[in-house]
Amino acid sequence: MKLLTQFAILLIAGSLAYAASPAPGVVRGTIKKIDAKARTVVIKTAEGTEHLLEFAATTTVHDTETVAKESWNGLKEGSDVVAQFSTDKGKKVALEIDNVGKDGLKMAQGTVVRTGQGAKTVVIKGADGVEQAYDVTSDAAQAAGQEVAAGAGKAGKVTVYYTEKAGKKIAHIFHR
Repeated sequence: MKLLTQFAILLIAGSLAYAASPAPGVVRGTIKKIDAKARTVVIKTAEGTEHLLEFAATTTVHDTETVAKESWNGLKEGSDVVAQFSTDKGKKVALEIDNVGKDGLKMAQGTVVRTGQGAKTVVIKGADGVEQAYDVTSDAAQAAGQEVAAGAGKAGKVTVYYTEKAGKKIAHIFHR
């Protein structure tokens, strides 16, 4: 019950911060096409579904150590990526898109154990039983709260895409 209460706090915090925003979606796959002129990217999932995402001036792209706005920042056709997006008038607008793996975000899977510090951290227990704490970006807090509302709070299983900086793991994208 305490865990569900903590997630309710996380959900409320994320919802209040983005009350006017629709729930973000997450897609993981390979970049099939980048159209720099149209500012779009097509991501093909392992299941074969293609997602067309538009880049906005606020789209964030991370690479190994830097963050840049309005940049392709190492993204190229064939890259393994994860993207978080919002839907606006039927169009998917990328909030964040990042390489996954050696030259990008790291990935961890596990069960949500607890939140802390006013929903600014989340602790995930991996299959090996080890608990890892992640600082949570504001976008990730919103997504985590919405994932819990959609059922992750019952099963608790999530995938966390994160970076490491100054010895801390920083969660950028949560996905159930």
